[in-house]
Amino acid sequence: MLPGQTRKPEAKWFTVKGTVVDNQGHPVPAGMVSLKDTQSKTLSMKRTDGNGHFTFSWVDAHCDYEIYAEQEGAVSEKVLISAPHKDEDIVLKLKPSRK
Repeated sequence: MLPGQTRKPEAKWFTVKGTVVDNQGHPVPAGMVSLKDTQSKTLSMKRTDGNGHFTFSWVDAHCDYEIYAEQEGAVSEKVLISAPHKDEDIVLKLKPSRK
């Protein structure tokens, strides 16, 4: 390391995964899940699979995120994931509803 440089924290990553379900608890295939970095406003989006599952891999443990699901005009509550996060995966169940 050169004089005057500071050491950056080691990169740590985790996975955010889960299921999107409807009001009856049935999986929602082809739902849209959004993961937004609250500082940079970077947005990543994934479609759920046929069983309503989604996975975001390599999520930076040093950032705060907001995650929510949408399906045919219905939106789930936004869940905040705060940094720093531990080395554990986060598993969520998101339920879109109409307001």
